[in-house]
Amino acid sequence: MTHNMNDEKNPRLDLNLLTILSSVIETGSATLAAERLGLSSSSISYALNKLREHFSDPIVIRTSSGVKPTLLAMNLYNNTQPLLDELNATLKTLDLGGNSTSSLQIRTIRIRTNSIFDFWLSHQILNDEKYQNGYTFEFYSYPNDAEQCLEQLRSKQIDMDIGFHLGNDRSIVKKPLPAIKLVALFRNDHPRINNKSGMEQLAQEKKFGWMSRDGVNSAENPLLAWFTEKSIRRTYLSDSLINAVLHTSHSDAITIVPEFVAPLFCDLFSMQSLDCNIFDNDKYALYCHIHRNDRDDPVLNDIINIMTGI
Repeated sequence: MTHNMNDEKNPRLDLNLLTILSSVIETGSATLAAERLGLSSSSISYALNKLREHFSDPIVIRTSSGVKPTLLAMNLYNNTQPLLDELNATLKTLDLGGNSTSSLQIRTIRIRTNSIFDFWLSHQILNDEKYQNGYTFEFYSYPNDAEQCLEQLRSKQIDMDIGFHLGNDRSIVKKPLPAIKLVALFRNDHPRINNKSGMEQLAQEKKFGWMSRDGVNSAENPLLAWFTEKSIRRTYLSDSLINAVLHTSHSDAITIVPEFVAPLFCDLFSMQSLDCNIFDNDKYALYCHIHRNDRDDPVLNDIINIMTGI
């Protein structure tokens, strides 16, 4: 009988270790990974140590903002996660009795977008029966720069980024949304604005506006451009568009929003929208950004379909 020293040094890898590694990479934190998986912190540390021993690699490195995977860990994740996803999907289809552990797992979907799209998309998801059980949707605001947005997509700390173009990256797939048109929004009983008001009247009104955080995507952001135009009298600026809408619904100010979200706000907050020549019928390009390994993910593609149906 032959004896292979390499087999003794590198025994067969436990697939559970890869699941734990995936959670650590996707959350960027051993603590958050433990919470997601319902494990203790010591279990996460044990798993990472087993992976370090198996591959003779640090696997993750602690930083001031969490843990960062090594190149080997990211290659391992990118090559094994699609297989694990496929395996879990297969097990779920075979779980006819609905009693296995896989049927009790909750999948967390992390989406980065602005507050307006957060509000609109979460409203659609809350009214979709298939997402009432088995899913948690977490919405995040933008960090201080586009590169950080891309890095969090690469490491799968974020599953989807919805907004303006982040730049080209071979790890990221961007799917264009229908061109967005902007409209003015104001409360129903506004004393001066109605559906026949034009630019001259709107220019005299108070405005709740939007500003980006440290200029993320500001060069091509029409909302920012309009609210910072010197000829436009803007009264209040916030980095949350939803704040602008809520304040507008209870004041004589106006704001602007993408046309497709206007009906929801008009219905919920007794408001009206106005299509006028302020925007010269311009339309603006938005994208859903996802990791290339997730381009066939059914849930992410369903979200994209919801967005493209606007």
